[in-house]
Amino acid sequence: MQPTGASEELIPPTMPAVYLPAPPSGKNRKPKPSNLIYKADFPTPHCTETQYLVKVSATALCPGELEWPHLLHRRENGAVIGHDICGTVLSTPVADEHLPDGPRFKVGDRVFGLIELARDGGAADCVAAEEEELALKPQNISAVEAASIPLSALTAYQILCEHILFKDSMKEYGRHKDLPFRILILNGTGDVGIQAIQILRSKSIWRGYHIWVCATTTTTEHERFLRDELHADEVLNSVENPDLAQVWKHRNWPQVHLILDCMGGGALSRACIQGILDKAGATTSALEAICDPDKHQVEGGYFGVKPNGVQLGMISKLVEDGEIKPYVDKVFELHEAKEAMEYVESRKARGKVVVHVNYD
Repeated sequence: MQPTGASEELIPPTMPAVYLPAPPSGKNRKPKPSNLIYKADFPTPHCTETQYLVKVSATALCPGELEWPHLLHRRENGAVIGHDICGTVLSTPVADEHLPDGPRFKVGDRVFGLIELARDGGAADCVAAEEEELALKPQNISAVEAASIPLSALTAYQILCEHILFKDSMKEYGRHKDLPFRILILNGTGDVGIQAIQILRSKSIWRGYHIWVCATTTTTEHERFLRDELHADEVLNSVENPDLAQVWKHRNWPQVHLILDCMGGGALSRACIQGILDKAGATTSALEAICDPDKHQVEGGYFGVKPNGVQLGMISKLVEDGEIKPYVDKVFELHEAKEAMEYVESRKARGKVVVHVNYD
């Protein structure tokens, strides 16, 4: 059944897309950026009766994306990458056709969102999206900038606001200036780290709270960025200071209540072993929350980032109010997706790497 607002002229049967193909028969090698294929006539998605069809303006890529279990599961027919999207509503759900007010989003609306990781992403001319995956795009930023926000900001928001800071065990901290809630963010210049620090600095979310933030990074330039732009209380260069416990001891810093790992590679376990974390504190890995949510544990419960249109609408408001800014490191064209993913996997980016798909 064709969704409302659709027409044969606007929705051709095929489209340009970048996808990860199925592995050769009998082989299950680790996917590489070089395995990605740009195809000019990839099948256009067929929307279910609850889905919007969105013409993609831009999509953003993530470190480790090619190894996400969700993506590997879809490789049999080829899996389109890029789940952060910004674009224009091309057609609306059939199921909403007879609602008194019609669908929430109208044809022509500019939206941004996080596409469920189990489905094809936005490195394509069009993407199918459920209502809860979308929100209206912030009006004060470009499509490229908007595409850089959803996954990183939702991950940070859901970890901090849903699963950690509002728990009863954490509420005794942060109420007084001399007893702040203390957080260590490993890799503060990664995409999730940047959004987490901005969310922690939001006066509208944390009015009356006192939060101390220490972030690690690897270059002097990034140190300045974390201090001057994001206003981290303390910044540590993990190359110059690989033994964080020594720094904590030398500076006589109290232990932290939360360690947010945006780095991976054993950094979280080393920090915990080194005695930086308070005995009643919590740890969480942003990378595992995204790439393997079924195995990711936070505070005794399991957590995986999920699309949430209501929260994304709140994040959009924070962007329009200037409390969250997009940070885009580099922009590539769709046919340059291999090079884009290679740069993402180099882990050199400060912020997001975005793929430009359609010009407005």
